[in-house]
Amino acid sequence: MSSLKSKKVALWAIAGIAVVSLIWLFTHLPVTGSVDVHWPTKSQTHTLLLRPAGSSESTRLIDYAPDQTTITGMRIEYRDGRTALVSYQGGRPTVMQEYFPDPTATGQADDTAKLATSLKKLSDGLSARQLSSKIEFKKDGWTIKTITTYSMDGNYASVAVRDAADDFVLTVYGANGATGVASVAVYDGKSGALKSRQDFNPDGTVAASFTATNAWGGAKQVYFDSIGNKSREILYNSRYDVAIKEYAPDGKTLVKTTDYGYSGVTVTEYDSTGTKAVIERNFNDDSSRISVRYFDSRGTATMKQIWVKLDSATMPADRVEVVNDGYVIQEVYEYHTDGSSTKVDVTFYPGGKVVREYETRPTTDYRPSKDQFFREDGSLDHTNDCPAGTWTCNTTTMPPGPNVIRPRVPVGYYKVVPLLPLPSLEKPQVPTMKVSLDLR
Repeated sequence: MSSLKSKKVALWAIAGIAVVSLIWLFTHLPVTGSVDVHWPTKSQTHTLLLRPAGSSESTRLIDYAPDQTTITGMRIEYRDGRTALVSYQGGRPTVMQEYFPDPTATGQADDTAKLATSLKKLSDGLSARQLSSKIEFKKDGWTIKTITTYSMDGNYASVAVRDAADDFVLTVYGANGATGVASVAVYDGKSGALKSRQDFNPDGTVAASFTATNAWGGAKQVYFDSIGNKSREILYNSRYDVAIKEYAPDGKTLVKTTDYGYSGVTVTEYDSTGTKAVIERNFNDDSSRISVRYFDSRGTATMKQIWVKLDSATMPADRVEVVNDGYVIQEVYEYHTDGSSTKVDVTFYPGGKVVREYETRPTTDYRPSKDQFFREDGSLDHTNDCPAGTWTCNTTTMPPGPNVIRPRVPVGYYKVVPLLPLPSLEKPQVPTMKVSLDLR
C-alpha cells in the first residue's frame, strides 16, 4: 500500500504541474495593456515590458496592431530560462506555447533592452527549443479549451481537453519515460472541482479510482491490488463522517473497517465471512481512552472494556492491576443476550485494581438493579437496591471503617487484547483539487 500511496502522490504532483501552476501563469497575461513601464511605448516594433524584480518573469515583448492598443502577440522570458509565446486574435489570446530553457544558453543577457531589437519575429529562436506546454483558448480569450504538456524528451506528459459535456478531462502519462496512461481525471467545467479520477498500473490495470458522489463533499475512493481485486475503499459520507473498508484478497470479504466520526475513530474487525463483527476498538481524539467491545459468534456484543492511559509517574504501583499496552482498565460492561442492555457495570478507581462501583441488572429493563459503592480501601460503603416499577431506591450504608465485603469481579473482565498500534487519528480528506478554467 505504501508504494501505491507514493505513486498516487507523484501522479497528483504531475497533475498539479500540468494544470494548476500553468493556470496561475495564464492569469498574468494582459489583454489590453499593463501598468508596467514600456520601452519603447507601444511602438510598432516589439514593445519591451520590464517585469518587477520579484516576478518570475524578466521581460515581456508585446506586439500591437496599428491602433497601438490591440495586442497581436506576446513573448515572455522567465528568469529560470523558460520562454512563452502567446498568439492573439482580435486582441484576445488564442494559443500559449511554453518552451523549456535553452540548454545551450549561458545565462540571461545583462542588457535586456537588446531583446526588443534583436528579434524580427517573436518566435525567432524557438524552433530548436523543446516545447514544454501548449494551451488553447476558446474564442472569448479567457476559457481554456486544451492544455498539453511535454517531457524534456518530447513525449506527452499530460493532455487536458474539454469534453462534450463541458467538463475538463486531464490525462497524465507515465513519468520518467514510461509509456501508457498513468491517470485520467475529470473536473467540472464550471467550478473546476474534481469529479472523478482513475490511476493505472504500468500494465494498464486500474490501481485506484475516485468518484465524487454529491456536491456536499460526498465521494468514494477505491484501491485495487495487482490482479484487479478491490483491496481498500474510502467512503466520504460527509466532512465529519469518513469510513475506510479493507478487504481480503478475494476483493469481496470485508476484513476491517475504520470509521471516523465527529470525535474519535472506531476500528472493527470481522470474522472469516466478513459479515459479523469480532472485536471493535474506539479511540478518542487524543488516544488517552480506548474502549473495546467483544462479540460472540452471532456478531452480538457481549462485553465492553474502557482502558485509559496509565501515568506511571503519579500512580502508585499497588493501585495498578493489569497494564495493557500502557493502559489500565477503568470500566467494564457485560451485556445481556440482546447485545445492548447492561447486565453488569463495573467501575474502578484509577489504576484498575480497586472497584469503585458494581451495578447489576437481572433483566434488560433499567429496573430492578443493585448498585454497590466501595471505598478506596476496597470495602463496601453503601448499597442501593432499586425495585422495578418505582424510582425509589433502598439505601443500606455500612458502618465506618474497613469491612470484608469485596466484589467478585470475573476474571474475564480483565481480558487483555492488543490495543496498539493506534490507527491514524487524522481523518482522511477527500481530494478537492480544483483547476481554474477561466482567466477572469
